[in-house]
Formats: sequence, structure tokens, C-alpha cells
Amino acid sequence: MCVIVDTNCAHKALRSPCDVEYAPVFKWINDGKGKLIYGGKLRTELEKDAKSKRLIRQWSLAGKAILFRDEDLALEQERLRGTGLMKSNDPHNLALAIVSRTKTMCTEDNRLWVDFKNVKLVCCLRNRYSA
Repeated sequence: MCVIVDTNCAHKALRSPCDVEYAPVFKWINDGKGKLIYGGKLRTELEKDAKSKRLIRQWSLAGKAILFRDEDLALEQERLRGTGLMKSNDPHNLALAIVSRTKTMCTEDNRLWVDFKNVKLVCCLRNRYSA
């Protein structure tokens, strides 16, 4: 399984040691079968922090972080913007979740959380990418 870590909590989750509330996520990726999903604008945001960038590079080399290309996310971001259903200003995170079929996200943004759980916005679109 995979997880997306939003920028607003990366400083808590993508550290060693990390904050207690994010310890299970960190351990799941670092020591277990979990994988971090990132790409597009989220990649740019995460790489602004040297510690997050270093950890993501380490995980990438170990096969524990998966990068999605900007081109793969752009069309989905435009579709999301066009729905008029979004409460957050994070179409890049939602597009990443849809394209990667990731069903787990760490965020402290309540509006993004509402969007991520919105079946009309995310789940129906996610089906487009199912096998």
C-alpha cells in the first residue's frame, strides 16, 4: 500500500525521529511494505525542505518512494478544477491520489481531507485508472 504525505505535515512525518502521531506511517514506509507517493507540485513543495528531500531520495533508492511525472498528473488536475466540487486548493494532491490509486493520505488540511473523502470528486475519477 501507498501513502501521500501533504506538505503541511511533512515536517512531522518525514523525519527521523518523526512526531509520535506519524511514527506508524514512518515505520510502515521505512521498515515495512509502505511506499511514499509523490510528484508534480507536491514534489516541488517537499523538496524545498532539505531533510524531507534527503529522506525521499533515500527511500527512492530503496524502492520505498514512487515518483509520478508532472505530465501524468496535469490532465487530472485540470479535470478536478473543472468539476467545481473542490473545497481545497490542492488539485495536485488529489490528482496524485487518483492517478496512483492511493487511498491513504496524511494531511492536516481539513478542506483537502473533505475533498479526498468526496466520492463524487475522487472515487469515481479513480475508477478511470483501474485495471
